[in-house]
Amino acid sequence: MARVWDFVTKTKLYQLNSNGEWIEKGFGDLTFEINQKEDAAYLVLTGPKGEKILHSYVILQDNIYQKQGETIIFWKDQIQQNLALSFCDTSFSRNIWEKICAVRGVDPDEVTQNNTSELLVLSDQKGHPLPPATINTLDKLLDSLTDLSPLVRGAVASKIINDQYVVKLIDIFHQLEEQQSPIGNIRVIYEIFKEIFLLNQTQMIHHLMQDSVYIDVFSILEYNPDIPFQKYRHREFLRSTVKWKQVVPFTDNVLVSRIKSNFRITYLREHALSP
Repeated sequence: MARVWDFVTKTKLYQLNSNGEWIEKGFGDLTFEINQKEDAAYLVLTGPKGEKILHSYVILQDNIYQKQGETIIFWKDQIQQNLALSFCDTSFSRNIWEKICAVRGVDPDEVTQNNTSELLVLSDQKGHPLPPATINTLDKLLDSLTDLSPLVRGAVASKIINDQYVVKLIDIFHQLEEQQSPIGNIRVIYEIFKEIFLLNQTQMIHHLMQDSVYIDVFSILEYNPDIPFQKYRHREFLRSTVKWKQVVPFTDNVLVSRIKSNFRITYLREHALSP
């Protein structure tokens, strides 16, 4: 049986090469494991289907580890390679960070000047240009979003939000559906949105789940190639089956909006991004 695509534990591993570029080294599920015989703790990255260990790194007490933002952890391994983990889920990132700090006997909230000074040189100042969102540039846009350096993800997410990429891509999606375009063309848009989700930015998730676009986003996610086509009719379920009832009336519109957003995010992780 295929392993469920668990959004929470999905993690990308990057290595800094000799040209100062972050290269993706693996993508899969991350686990924290303790080897009692060795009296050591490891970070283990397995393939998407869990059948193969891609990488395993022992957590060293005298190593330099740094957490940047909500979803990135940097460190150097035993042979002084610069490595980075980019997480899909902020709470899982925090959980792994706390376990690393527990092994090292340090406070996870403590950031010393010495720790940051050595690793700040890893910051990517070049930015990352994106091609426009048009029907003729979908493949180029997908390529530009694939294997991003973890250090430019925040900037890319901001550009996507500020330049209205989501609305433009949704318009293209509807054009292709109405024209009954080959399913392969529509699935390029699905792959683009998958990479957008993997930017690991909280602001992006909430942007995609807002009232004005969430139905369209879930419509695109129906084209997941790992799921029998339209096995999950997300838009039909969210439009017709989900009914909001207030036992006690809420007068706080912000609270109501937050409750709805949290439901959509939960549905996203448990159904739309999992076979």
